[in-house]
Amino acid sequence: MTAGVPLAQAAKQLRLHRSTLSKWLKQGAPCLEEGRDGRGHSAIVNLDALMRWKAGKLAPALAQRHDDEILTFVEAALLDALKRDDLARRTKMTSG
Repeated sequence: MTAGVPLAQAAKQLRLHRSTLSKWLKQGAPCLEEGRDGRGHSAIVNLDALMRWKAGKLAPALAQRHDDEILTFVEAALLDALKRDDLARRTKMTSG
């Protein structure tokens, strides 16, 4: 079982406002433990699951990809940008 973090801590780590995460939970974001009224009883969330859920909302095809596929995609995009701007040659970067 993956450990969860309180909503306030998750908001801080994701650099979002706590109310934004609360809104996401109301929209169906995954939650390990629902919050209750009162101080110290906030919802507990899994950051990875939360970000996968949000990615699925923004780019459904990307959310279905395996991590290795995403890294390969990012690598290719970065190399293309470096080649286009001639930075690869100047910095002596290769695809290896």
